[in-house]
Amino acid sequence: MLTDSRQSKACIFVESDCFKHPVNSARGYLKKVRDRGAAMFGEFIISELLTGEFDGLEPVVLERGEKLYVATTDFSPCYHGWVNNHPDNRTPAVINENSAVPLNLVSARPPAQIRYAEHLIPPKGSVDMTPDRYFRGCRVTRKPLLAGLVKG
Repeated sequence: MLTDSRQSKACIFVESDCFKHPVNSARGYLKKVRDRGAAMFGEFIISELLTGEFDGLEPVVLERGEKLYVATTDFSPCYHGWVNNHPDNRTPAVINENSAVPLNLVSARPPAQIRYAEHLIPPKGSVDMTPDRYFRGCRVTRKPLLAGLVKG
């Protein structure tokens, strides 16, 4: 989280399995982040268009400088999303969300040929609800494993 929570609050919704990942296990402050999310998530205004999008996900509220690694231990996709509609917000939040494919998956895959590209199935990896894009000599766009209500 890059924004001071006194200026803007955001609630991140994530699968609880991500807290089992060693990167998150090493971050002692995530217990407070989870408690803060449980206490505050009812304060956020979630659009009717997103009804059901976060069902089954755990709310967390990060303070400036706190990080959450959105991944599972088996490299399978990890459902997540966030909202920034809080009545106390004075400015939109700046959230640094990076999506990445683990290097071992990228280096183990040969270049895709155009004639097969439209039939490719996404590999297990870091995939969110936006299209998964790779550049290997040519552009290959795949449908996401986790197609949420918001696509883009």
